[in-house]
Amino acid sequence: MANINLTRPSPLDERSPESFILGVGAFFVNPDTSQITGSTTSQEMSDILDRWQAEGYNLGATSGGGNFTGGTTIEPIETDDLFANAKGFLVVTEVHGGFTATLQDISVRNLGLISPTMIRLEDGSYSASTIIPNDAYKRVVHVSLTGGAHYRVIELANAINIAPFEIDFQDSQTAPGSVALEIVGVSGSLSERSRAPYKMWFISPAGTTTQNAPIIFNEESN
Repeated sequence: MANINLTRPSPLDERSPESFILGVGAFFVNPDTSQITGSTTSQEMSDILDRWQAEGYNLGATSGGGNFTGGTTIEPIETDDLFANAKGFLVVTEVHGGFTATLQDISVRNLGLISPTMIRLEDGSYSASTIIPNDAYKRVVHVSLTGGAHYRVIELANAINIAPFEIDFQDSQTAPGSVALEIVGVSGSLSERSRAPYKMWFISPAGTTTQNAPIIFNEESN
């Protein structure tokens, strides 16, 4: 009987460990992302992160990591005599992007993100109003690191928290009180309404590739 040497299918290759996201990463509010360019390296991104941390842009302690959802909602056109979805008969009905996270840093500096309509009253207390001011919309950025020293940076432009201001008090010395965040990005103007309100940078030790969602393209080095 002849020997049969078959290749076992595998989803892994030599680049796989370089793409694994390690740890929960961190959220930043209103940092200057214009410092990230088309040639930013991992070391330069690390220096940018140091500046963001030193300047106080980090959101603060979170619990359970976070989640990002982005992309497009695609639906078929409803028409007679079409019995299955067909190329050319699908339309984009929504472009969207958003973060969810559980925030443990319940401080004055985060009130504007936790509750977008929060205002300071004359007696020094804080309460919500019925008006969303222009400065309620923030730039929220999440940065994570992969096993191959690659940074994954996601920016939500004009981001606003739509979750209720609900503090979860815990009867535990190891589980601080927390607030659930559901942050969505919105278009900055009507002219931008056809593009998803987020950007993704795939930063490598040699340089960076920017993806303006929802356009996807391949890049060998990333």
